[in-house]
Amino acid sequence: MLSALAKKNSRAVLNLLAEKEEGLHFGDIKKELGIDGRVLTDTLNAFLDFGLVTRKAEDESKRMSKVFYKITIRGLEALKLYVYSDKIEAGEFDGKKSNNVSINLNDNKNHGLQIIGNNIQNLHVKK
Repeated sequence: MLSALAKKNSRAVLNLLAEKEEGLHFGDIKKELGIDGRVLTDTLNAFLDFGLVTRKAEDESKRMSKVFYKITIRGLEALKLYVYSDKIEAGEFDGKKSNNVSINLNDNKNHGLQIIGNNIQNLHVKK
């Protein structure tokens, strides 16, 4: 799912669908965001695969019916990942600004490793 969310226009598409609870037609999404049709198709198909959006044709009996997309609860939850990403990039955690990010890892030999990154410019590894 992260690969789908990391694509160039993914955040914009999900945000737009979240703003329009009733959903949007493919053409409206394309026009609103100025995205190439093929790129939008690939993005929406990835979202469908992960259950982030639903797809429904206006008239299933017509071959060229307008397709309507709507964000799911899972899609709304996925939008929170962008918020967390923004906080990490800004160095904000629990409302506090910090230049250090601490990550605890465990290697295969059961030795705990601690990696402390200072704005990811300097990396210190402690055993």
